[in-house]
Amino acid sequence: MDRFNRISTIIIFFIYCALLPVWVYNLTWVDALLVVGMYWFLADVIQGLFLHRWASHELWSPPSWLQKVLSTISVFALSGNPIGYAALHRQHHKYTDTENDPHSPKHKGVWYVTSSWWRFEKIDPKRVADRLRVPYFISIGKWEGIIAITFNLLLFAIVYNTLGLQWFLTIWATPVALSIILINFFVNVALHKKGKPVDNKLFWPFAFSECLHGTHHYGPMKLNYNMWDPSGRLVSLFGWTKESLSYKDATSVPKYHQTP
Repeated sequence: MDRFNRISTIIIFFIYCALLPVWVYNLTWVDALLVVGMYWFLADVIQGLFLHRWASHELWSPPSWLQKVLSTISVFALSGNPIGYAALHRQHHKYTDTENDPHSPKHKGVWYVTSSWWRFEKIDPKRVADRLRVPYFISIGKWEGIIAITFNLLLFAIVYNTLGLQWFLTIWATPVALSIILINFFVNVALHKKGKPVDNKLFWPFAFSECLHGTHHYGPMKLNYNMWDPSGRLVSLFGWTKESLSYKDATSVPKYHQTP
């Protein structure tokens, strides 16, 4: 079932990538603005804020209902579930840019990383004992492929038959494809220069707070990077914050999060 989940989501992702030229051919300014907004939500809020900084590192405290909502959207958007994503990301931190890093461009290749083939890497359940305590995460992870296929087919049928193909590509398929391609490339490839995590604020329009990737790896690890972190400010606004976490001092951050 796990292999089916990963293969099915990859196939949908490749279909959406293949449709990108169709979207570009019919592009309008309205289309572009809508994609930018959806891209920010999927790349910064879903992947960056929720899967990365909460599911993997628990740097903020979303209420349980929000955890379920965001994890569901994450599966809809082909970004993964909290258990699988956290397991692979924690392994990435422990073995950064070595052969055991699930998405090291140096050892796995740029295409492998950018196209999300790294999601086929085997996960170690021991790394995500905290996430395995939540039955909803287990269920949504088990049925990830079925959920993704069902939602994306239903959304396509509804939007295509009411608004047309270009609207479906604009509000969903294009931002989904771009959020996976660009985050994988800018964060997991371009910000791992010569086998080492680095910062590059020029990448902010594509990677948002993840542009401070070297700072994230070598600490202190924290949620809000001020002007570079719009989603972190939203968390502060709603009062879901935690104290800034240091790799060495914060007992709530397991050792396997650390970069050697």
